Amino acid sequence: MDDVTVRWFRPEDAQDIVRLHAENMDYFEEEQPLTPEFVIESSKRSDFRFMVAERGGKVVGFTGALFYSSVGRAELGPISVGKNQQNHGAGNKLVASMLDFLKSAGIHRVVAHVKASNSSAINFFLSCGFYVEANLREYTMKREDAVQLAVLLN
Repeated sequence: MDDVTVRWFRPEDAQDIVRLHAENMDYFEEEQPLTPEFVIESSKRSDFRFMVAERGGKVVGFTGALFYSSVGRAELGPISVGKNQQNHGAGNKLVASMLDFLKSAGIHRVVAHVKASNSSAINFFLSCGFYVEANLREYTMKREDAVQLAVLLN
């Protein structure tokens, strides 16, 4: 875990984000893979941030957050860690770092949405201090159920 560093997204990370997103595509709501152009354009928004996790100088994970400082709320996601890097601390460091940033931006409430069938992601968020707030019926475009998890930042 100590060999993972988290930093802000740089445009040259776009291809790594696309690769990691595609590697875990089954867990995301989108039916189309991300493009580097979409990632870069998203990173330019004033209300959205990406962070990446590196191990040995290689991007092994990323997360994003859409936040509204004016009302103190945010949505965490997407989050993805390479399959061969999961359960080695990168995801935990990404979430902790993003929550620290969101707290400093005046955010007090953060939610995440996970497909109900993705029990490992639900358990991951629970281990990061989130709680199950709601079960959402037919939430995705494919009408899959989802779970809304939340955490309150003090």
